[in-house]
Amino acid sequence: MSICELKSHIVDSQFYSSSYTTDEARRIFCDKYRYQRWLDIEAALALAQAELGVIPEDVVIGSRYARVGDAIILSGSIAEHGVVIMTQREGLAFASDIKSDTAPLHFLVERMLGVSKDIHVLRDPTRGGVGTALNEIADRSHVGIVIHEDKIPIRKEVLGICELMGFDPLYIANEGKLLAFVGPTHAGKILAAMHADPNGREARIIGEVVSENPGRIKNLPKYL
Repeated sequence: MSICELKSHIVDSQFYSSSYTTDEARRIFCDKYRYQRWLDIEAALALAQAELGVIPEDVVIGSRYARVGDAIILSGSIAEHGVVIMTQREGLAFASDIKSDTAPLHFLVERMLGVSKDIHVLRDPTRGGVGTALNEIADRSHVGIVIHEDKIPIRKEVLGICELMGFDPLYIANEGKLLAFVGPTHAGKILAAMHADPNGREARIIGEVVSENPGRIKNLPKYL
């Protein structure tokens, strides 16, 4: 048998594939149950953190809780991680110092909650980027969102590479950024707290939540 005839996955194997066709095996390996187990683990972790006081009792945060009037904060410049991955994957080299923005955000969130609990949504715009995250929040919270294009932080080098490769940076993955929807009266001090953290120094208010056009985003720029 030549190397080209060898199977790359156990499910394709002539010898072992039948082991994954029973009902019991499907319950273990099918997408539905695999994702459910992941969600079960996340839920169990959240409960344990709440019992230990890691998650404060008086904090209710989720993509369904955006409120009219909320200020929308983005913690820093976008699309850097995705651009690095794509250029490396394609074997491209550019005269820039762009690096992945991968970073832990729990210390930043701790700072934010330390100055105010008036935080309604926290979201890391990973797969699908900032644009997808904003659309999901608008839909789940049944609110409208207005974005100020000139406030979205993006490096010129990242924008240039995106234009060259034909990608919209708003829909490219980030690994060390977050979106926060916060009460307008506390937005200033939350933003100041973020600026004191290495992972929030470039944080900006990029928009606000409105009652008009629920589920939609106004002024979301299209870079392509």
